[in-house]
Amino acid sequence: MTPRERMLALLVGSVGLILAVFLGWSWIDGKFRVRRGQIATLEGDISKFKQQVLTGKLATKKLSEYEARSLPPAPDVARSLYQAWLLERLAQAGFVDPEVKPQSQKAEKKLYVSQLFILSGRGTLPQLVDLLHSFYSVDYLHRINTLSIKPIKDSKELDITLQIDAMSLLTAPPVTELHNRPSDRLARPSKDEYLDKIVGRNLFGPANQAPRLSIGGSRDVVVNRSADIRLSASDPDKLDTVRYRLLDADAPEAQLDPATGRFSWTPRELGRYRFAFEAYDDGFPSTPSRREEVVINVIDPPPVGPPVATGFTGFDDAKYTDLTGVTEVGGVREVWLRVRPRDLILHLRAGDAFEIGSVSGVVHSIGPSDFTFERDGKLHKLEKGRFLDQTVVTANSEQAG
Repeated sequence: MTPRERMLALLVGSVGLILAVFLGWSWIDGKFRVRRGQIATLEGDISKFKQQVLTGKLATKKLSEYEARSLPPAPDVARSLYQAWLLERLAQAGFVDPEVKPQSQKAEKKLYVSQLFILSGRGTLPQLVDLLHSFYSVDYLHRINTLSIKPIKDSKELDITLQIDAMSLLTAPPVTELHNRPSDRLARPSKDEYLDKIVGRNLFGPANQAPRLSIGGSRDVVVNRSADIRLSASDPDKLDTVRYRLLDADAPEAQLDPATGRFSWTPRELGRYRFAFEAYDDGFPSTPSRREEVVINVIDPPPVGPPVATGFTGFDDAKYTDLTGVTEVGGVREVWLRVRPRDLILHLRAGDAFEIGSVSGVVHSIGPSDFTFERDGKLHKLEKGRFLDQTVVTANSEQAG
C-alpha cells in the first residue's frame, strides 16, 4: 500500500470514527433529554400538587374563619337574631321610628344563605356615625350595600335608609345566639375620632355659629345670702339647643345648671370672687361662645333701721310678706310680693301704691333684686328674700328726688 493509499485509509477511518462517536453521543444525549423532560414534567406535577394542597389548606382556613364569622346556619334563626341585633343598634344610637324589614333570601349550592335587610329611621349625623361604628365593630359576615341619607327640612334629623346583606354558612356550627367577636375593619381606635372627622365637617348643613352669652343680676352679694346671677344666651342657628358651663371659679362650691344657666352660690366670707362662664350649642360641630368673666363682691348686710311706730294693731300681714322676685317685661321692671297669710302675690311697678298690714307706700324704684318705696317722707329698701317689715331706710324722699 502506497503512502497515499495509507493516508486516504487513515482519513476515511478517522471520519468513520468521528461519525460513530457523533451518532453515539446523539443517541445518549437524546436519552438524557427525554429523561430530563420526564423529570421536569414530574417536578411540574409535584409543584402543581403542592400548590393544590396549599390552596386547599388556605381554603380550609378561610372557610373556618368564615364559619366563625357566620350567622347561625338555620336561616330562620339567623333572620330573627340578626333582625333583633339591628333593632338594638338603632335604639342604642337613638334613632326615631327605627324599623328593620327582612327581605328576600338566597341559597347558593348548599353552601350558604344570603339574606337582605332594609333599615330605616330618623337620626342626626352623630347618631348615624354611632350606628355605622357599632355595625363595623363586630365581625359578622355582613355588609352595607346602599346607604341613603336625606336631610329633613327645618330639622337636624336625617331620613336614613340602609340595605344590608348578611350571610349564614350551612357548614357553620349550630348556635342559638350571635357571637360577639370584635372586628379589625376599623382603622381608628375610638368612635370619638370618627365623630370628630365626620361630624365636624357637617356635610348636611351650613357652618355652625357660636351662641352669644349674656349675664345679668347684681354683682354685689350680701354674705350668707344667695347670689343673684342669671345666664342667658341667644343662638343664630334657630335649631340649636344652648347649654352653659362654669369654666373657672374662685369658689369651688358654686354650682351651675347646664340646661337653665341657673347659678347657685351662697358666700360665707367677704371678698371678691371671680367666675368664668361659657355657653355652647349642639350644632355640628359644637361651638362655644366667647368666655365671659364676672367678679362678685361679697359685702356686709346694710344696717337695719329701727322699727317705725305705725299704730297698727291686729295680725300684721307685713311680717309674712316677702319679695320673691323681680321680672322685666318690655323693658319695665316689676316686683312680686308674696302675702303668705292670704296666699296672694302682688305685682307692683314704679309709681304703684300699696298697703299690706302695717306697711304702706308708693314704689319709687326697682333694682335687679330689690325695690325702694316711699313711706312717711323716707325711702325704704326691701331686698329679695326679706320680709316687708325688715326694710332699710336709705334716704329722705327729698334727698332722693
